[in-house]
Formats: sequence, structure tokens, C-alpha cells
Amino acid sequence: MKKTITILVMLLISFIAIGQTTQRNTLYSSKGFKFAETITNEVSNKYFVYTFKNEKYKHITDMGIIILNNKQLTEDFANKLIELSDTTKGTGLSFKANDYVINLYESVEGVFIYDNKDKYFSLSKTDAKLIAEEILNNINLLN
Repeated sequence: MKKTITILVMLLISFIAIGQTTQRNTLYSSKGFKFAETITNEVSNKYFVYTFKNEKYKHITDMGIIILNNKQLTEDFANKLIELSDTTKGTGLSFKANDYVINLYESVEGVFIYDNKDKYFSLSKTDAKLIAEEILNNINLLN
């Protein structure tokens, strides 16, 4: 009896595992970020992904990631990048969201972006603004 139940459970697990299919598509990719889509059992989930090398370490590869799972969060991220990029030098500002923090330090030129695990990378204000504009130009991919 115990052997029969074990066989039935194994068959059930096999059918469940076979029944789920996942497909990943890149909708648009540029300068470290991408708009992507994951389809699991015909259910689509579109999201924004920014992967980067943590600048805290010089001799090891420690990757960070920011994932924003809807259009509004992605649009807010891009608009904050533009807002901080347009700020004059010598002004310190910070914007915190659930998945990231964007800092503009008084003494350092550039924009610093942290993921939710305190891994960070920096961009010049010009690059931050260009990336933000490119994100906004392609944001409709998240519809």
C-alpha cells in the first residue's frame, strides 16, 4: 500500500511539473536595461530590469539588479532620474522607493543608484538623463 501511494504521488508531481511552461522574451534592450516578458501557462508578466556590476567591489563580480514590475513604477524611476540629473551641482538629494534608491551627493558629480540590497552603480548626469529618456520612449512595451 505504501509503495502504491508513493508511485501515485510521484506520478502526480510529474504531471504538475510537465504542465507548467515558462517562456522569457526580451522586448527591448539597451545600455544595461531591458524590458522583458515572462509567459507562464499563457499568463504574461511584463517588467523592467536593470542589471549592473556593484561598484563597491573592484576585484570580484558582484551583480545587482533592479526589477520594476509595472509601467507606473518604471515611469517614476525614469522621471526621478531626469529630475536628479537636472539638479545643479552642490545639491544633495535622495529618492527612495521599495526597490531602489537614487542619490545625488553634494560633493560628487553623478547619480548613484542602489538596489534593495545596497548594491550600487553610478552614472553621469548626462547618461542618467539619456537612459531615462530612452526608458520613457519605450515604456509602452509594458502595456
